[in-house]
Amino acid sequence: MEFLCPITKKELFSTEDGAFLVTNDGSHQYPIRNDFIDFIPTSLPESLSAKKGVWDALQKNGEVSYCMAPELNLFSVGGSMAQSFKEFMRLDAGKLLEIGCGPLSCIPKYIGGSEIRYVGVDPIVGVVPKEFDYYRCIGELLPFKDASFDYVVLSSCLDHMIDYRAVIKEVSRVVNKNGAVYLSIDDAEHGKATFIGNVMKSLNQVYQSLREYGVYKTFKYLYSLFKLKKPK
Repeated sequence: MEFLCPITKKELFSTEDGAFLVTNDGSHQYPIRNDFIDFIPTSLPESLSAKKGVWDALQKNGEVSYCMAPELNLFSVGGSMAQSFKEFMRLDAGKLLEIGCGPLSCIPKYIGGSEIRYVGVDPIVGVVPKEFDYYRCIGELLPFKDASFDYVVLSSCLDHMIDYRAVIKEVSRVVNKNGAVYLSIDDAEHGKATFIGNVMKSLNQVYQSLREYGVYKTFKYLYSLFKLKKPK
């Protein structure tokens, strides 16, 4: 796969030692890790950098939930939501990019079809190596050439972005003209929950955690959540 600089959208070249991808003038470089290429720039554009502190904190908090209790926080592991999303998309052969693929090493359950070439991007690395092509980057700054993908999928992640408008602009750039974009979002009432509703939701998650993981792992999970810091 050929890449562009996420910032300048100019072609990238490998250094002689194979340690970095760099722009022709050397102004931007991206390290090639053992299991992935890290395309998150050391310095973000001003439009994104203003909110990066809060975003970083939220990503760090999310990593605890996603990695410690994926069955409770990610529908990519399966279940009725994954099945419904899979049936909705009805994917055929082609190259697919998922923005916000999550920290797990496996391809999400809602991606079906042996003829699909799955590529995942996410700022949270999580478990590596992965069973698919993974690149660390953010949706606002994708490192792919124009019209690189037949499908782009965003599953419950658009509200996690720093600038959703920039993400949509990038999606429209990397999907080909005959391609398709599939988006899943939380229901409209998600942000309108009452205090009682939040309490009931929390109690239900504790119950589900006890069923899924047992007492000890549930305690570790809840203790880790308790230690999380609220972004300022």
